[in-house]
Amino acid sequence: MIVINMGYLKIESVLELEHFSIYETNKKTHILVKDTSEDQLFLYFPKEDRLPYKILEGKKICRCKKVFDSKLHSLNNINVSRWNNGNQNNVV
Repeated sequence: MIVINMGYLKIESVLELEHFSIYETNKKTHILVKDTSEDQLFLYFPKEDRLPYKILEGKKICRCKKVFDSKLHSLNNINVSRWNNGNQNNVV
């Protein structure tokens, strides 16, 4: 999956999303990905092809395993302790 870093979100903003999953990387950080339910992801930076409308998978970032799915789990069970280096309340 090709990803672009969109920054940090407050938990209130996350709860407004329709469907999302939270993944844990091999470095134990958590990443929120919208509109997916895959059990395992391989994330890549985007890389533009010579054609301006085509984007390819660039450098591999990491592999991730799913720890939360908004369609399968209760929203009350979201663990934000690994979000924003444990400073979730400081997110603007």
